[in-house]
Amino acid sequence: MACRPIRRPLLIAQGAIDPRVKQVESDQIVSSMKSKNLPVTYVLYRTRGTASRGRRTRTSFYAVSEAFP
Repeated sequence: MACRPIRRPLLIAQGAIDPRVKQVESDQIVSSMKSKNLPVTYVLYRTRGTASRGRRTRTSFYAVSEAFP
């Protein structure tokens, strides 16, 4: 099965200290999309291992996702 390129707006929420998905991987996707002028929103939570933990982090993510196209 061939991979299709991303063409639609993409929202990436990354925890900077996430042990499963390294920040550099998200950075690479975002950089590649921006170089191709593709729409990407990148939210980096510097003090979180995963973007979904903590009340403030969740509230922030909900606000970003509501505004996402």
